[in-house]
Amino acid sequence: MTAHARFAAGEKGSGKAPEWLKFIWECNNIDDAFFGAPENVTDYNAEVILAEIYPDAKLLHRKDETVSIFSTTDHGEQVMRRAATRLGIHVG
Repeated sequence: MTAHARFAAGEKGSGKAPEWLKFIWECNNIDDAFFGAPENVTDYNAEVILAEIYPDAKLLHRKDETVSIFSTTDHGEQVMRRAATRLGIHVG
């Protein structure tokens, strides 16, 4: 089973961190190596402008400025679900 979270585009110029970045920070608070340097960064497809691949998760930056984060391992799912609970957000 995997966990998935999709975040709306952040408000540009607001000076506030976007919600997806806060989620990444919370995942790193749980496991400080969860989102370190990506293993791979690549163009993905027509809808996704950039994919960042990590050992336990992947981030998809979409053309509509939304961001999706998927777990790719059981450990990734556990970390993402704990982070979501702490932040009060839904993870599918």
